[in-house]
Amino acid sequence: MKKSKGFTLIELWVVIAIIAVLMALCVSGCVVVDGDVQRVFTMGRKEAQRTEVLSHPLPDRRTLKIESSFGSIEVTGSATTECRVEASVHARAKSMDQAQRILSQVKLQLDETATGLHLYWEKPAVGKGESVGVSFVVLVPRHTDLDCLTSFGKIKINNIANDVKAHTGFASIRCTRIEGALDLETKHGDIRCREILSTDVTLRSSFGNLELKCLDLQPYQRPGYASLRTEHGTIVAENLAARQIEAHSSFGNIDIHCAPIEIESVKADLETSYGSIDFDTPKRFAGKIHMTTSYGSVKTLFPVTVEGKASTTRLVGRIGEGRGDLRLHTSFGSIMLR
Repeated sequence: MKKSKGFTLIELWVVIAIIAVLMALCVSGCVVVDGDVQRVFTMGRKEAQRTEVLSHPLPDRRTLKIESSFGSIEVTGSATTECRVEASVHARAKSMDQAQRILSQVKLQLDETATGLHLYWEKPAVGKGESVGVSFVVLVPRHTDLDCLTSFGKIKINNIANDVKAHTGFASIRCTRIEGALDLETKHGDIRCREILSTDVTLRSSFGNLELKCLDLQPYQRPGYASLRTEHGTIVAENLAARQIEAHSSFGNIDIHCAPIEIESVKADLETSYGSIDFDTPKRFAGKIHMTTSYGSVKTLFPVTVEGKASTTRLVGRIGEGRGDLRLHTSFGSIMLR
């Protein structure tokens, strides 16, 4: 397909939206680099910093809720019986005295709740040209449920056996060695999950790529669901063991490779407006298929009992007699079913 010169109307609006966000950040004096939030005003701003350590007993299978409006969050699970926090606090102002004053007013809290612990900080009032932020590095028991929230800051979570929920506005999210359900969202940033044993996964980004690399399903586990959505970015999933799969992108390719195991009644709905789709089915897939593209081609390695009229851009029919159901659609791109 020959690429036309210039932008389409949709692409032009996307560029305008990105520029508007960047201008808003510049006007507010905020620059975000992969979640490292910095205030940039004029030369000569002074920065005051302090590090504070907090700890509290945290039994297995309790919940830790973390909130930080400006700052990164990093959580690691280990063989411990407490929650240990190292907090890095920084404040910027015209003079060192002003920065120190702001710094002294930041209060860190690690409170006990009915479900576990709540980690947060109380933000003092800051004037024009002043800023304050807190980043957390946390050690918890592996069997801890996590609920992490920050407006501006990257989130990194490692080695957690329980459920993980994380949300950031402007930064990336990284998860490694997670076993419980995953629910991750960022407005502007990539989400990358590796060595994942979770059977229920939800990943959402407005502007960013999604990557999900799974370990082999364990004997005690059953296939669950995977919901992967981004407005502008690619979606990649490897060794995915899910009975229900949803992958949607407006601008980006979708590449899904299911685990080479038998999964009964797989249902998948994959759609992108601008991009190609490559779907590698689980072992011995059987069921309905519905593959369509407006500009591109559709291909499969399976023998298909065709329903209706087949063409290079449309293939509807059945593979075997199973109860699976695959819908693969793109407007501009090709589709391959393996």
